[in-house]
Amino acid sequence: MTFHWPRKLRLAATGSKLDEREEGDTRTGHWKTDKPASVAGFNLGEYAFASLADNGYSVDVYANRQLEQALLNRLRQPEMDDIASSLSGPIGAQRGGHLRLPMPPPSPADALKALARDIDSSIHFYENFSGPVPFHQLSVSQIPGTFGQGWPGLLYLSTYSFLPADTQQRAGLSETGQEHFHDLVPFHEVAHQWWGNVVGWSSYRDQWIDEGLANYLALLFADSQKIPQHKLRLWLDRYRKRLVEKDSNEIVPAEIGSLDLGFRLDSSRAPEGFDLLVYGKGSWIFHMLREMLREPSAKNPDTRFIALLHTLQTKYAYRALSTDNLQREIEAVMTPSMGIESRRSMDWFFADWVRGTGIPHYHIEYSSKRSEKGYVIKGKLLQRGVASSFVAPVPIYSSNGGYLGRVIASGAETAFHFNSTREPGKLLIDPQMTLLCVIDR
Repeated sequence: MTFHWPRKLRLAATGSKLDEREEGDTRTGHWKTDKPASVAGFNLGEYAFASLADNGYSVDVYANRQLEQALLNRLRQPEMDDIASSLSGPIGAQRGGHLRLPMPPPSPADALKALARDIDSSIHFYENFSGPVPFHQLSVSQIPGTFGQGWPGLLYLSTYSFLPADTQQRAGLSETGQEHFHDLVPFHEVAHQWWGNVVGWSSYRDQWIDEGLANYLALLFADSQKIPQHKLRLWLDRYRKRLVEKDSNEIVPAEIGSLDLGFRLDSSRAPEGFDLLVYGKGSWIFHMLREMLREPSAKNPDTRFIALLHTLQTKYAYRALSTDNLQREIEAVMTPSMGIESRRSMDWFFADWVRGTGIPHYHIEYSSKRSEKGYVIKGKLLQRGVASSFVAPVPIYSSNGGYLGRVIASGAETAFHFNSTREPGKLLIDPQMTLLCVIDR
């Protein structure tokens, strides 16, 4: 690709730059992609620039020194007064008898090096799950607005992702919004370098795979950081609540439609249907698959899940991955316990979660009696909120004795019994958050 642009500007583009030269007020440069690319793009601006070179690739980050006017307008008035004073009044103007230096406007460029390090860290994390990084150069470019995109070798990140939390707050972002732009957006787009740019989707009905998986890997990366709060559980809980709580139109997002509707999930009544279902429910689907494939006693409990992702990256590199393909690849590595319909099939899972709607609500009724060997626990698991054909393995725990077993919920009511050597105390439904469900109290 050949680009021509004004000399005073910087250009971030798909691929790696081969050369660049100046001709008067114009620069000309040539870029190439190392692997096939279905889309290509570029971003042009008065950017500050920072680069971080690692083993075999570089991360190049571009950002403006000034905020765009729309974002400046959102800052709270006290800061705007300081900015206005710095632009029109004398430096160090006195107010009320006290010397007050003007507050400089926030600069997205201040985060260049820190963001480059964080993105580099996420690349190393993703290589474990998804295989070698598929590019030699990753350009990270700031854009106005509240969205991001991950094109081959080029990320578009919202200005919010370049700003510290205090500036995001002054611009009106909630705590959740701040975490969204700091913890998820940049690293979701990095994950698209593998999931979306190497492994693509077959049609709009299969787009949920790359979006859901990129988002789930971003959650895992956020959870891997050395912070007190477990980000994975936090975000999964948020997604669950968003899926089951009615919106302003009295619509329950989980009931809008199935994941394989793709962009058709958006409508005049549910304009955010795609985002709510594909990112939220999509992340939960990969979380449930990972939990079912986990080997808790193994040196690396995620060995099976990682092997599945590596197979997808190898087998479907620069090809279209369909939902049917994904099901077959999961069935190739599934454990016997995943075949809850007494055969080596994940039909039940894809019928429930990909092609079905709703989120199951569970309530448990039980009694326990002392026996010669401990306690016998009998009860029934009540299921609502989903079709009568919906089936799911529901883990049951004892507050005193840990894991008791699982109940294959089917229909409105499923009977069960467990034996326990200890008095069970209170029975708990999936306290480890391995299943997308709501517990009715």
